[in-house]
Amino acid sequence: MSTAAVFTTPSCIGCGGEASSLQCPNCVKLGIEGSVFCSQQCFKSSWPTHKLLHGPKTTSTTSTTSGPFNPWPNYSYSGPLRPFYPLSAKRHVPPAIQRPDYADHPKGHSACEMRMKGITDIKVRGGGNKKQMAILTSSMLPILGARR
Repeated sequence: MSTAAVFTTPSCIGCGGEASSLQCPNCVKLGIEGSVFCSQQCFKSSWPTHKLLHGPKTTSTTSTTSGPFNPWPNYSYSGPLRPFYPLSAKRHVPPAIQRPDYADHPKGHSACEMRMKGITDIKVRGGGNKKQMAILTSSMLPILGARR
């Protein structure tokens, strides 16, 4: 007596027709088998009901009960350092440690940086200065040995 293996073609879980090799990428990641579709269009049309197979999405309210709050849950960190929320209480700094000048400003502005700002800002001049700059540049080119 011979035993013959019977192979059945998988059916599309969207429309029930003959499925191709198109699988749901989320189901592949989660290890859910049998989520094959006949076409991309069938996958898109059945997505609202199919996505329920992936399970409930974790929200910020559920993540706070299981551990510290992560403000960037989808960020791919490159090292072991992670943000920790809630933040700890503000710590007291001893008077022996010199405070920066922005620590006492209500908006956190640094007085020394504000003084420097007037010196380091690039000033945009009007149209008359462009002509003067063109004359100066054309007179400097022969001196510097550049050719037009």
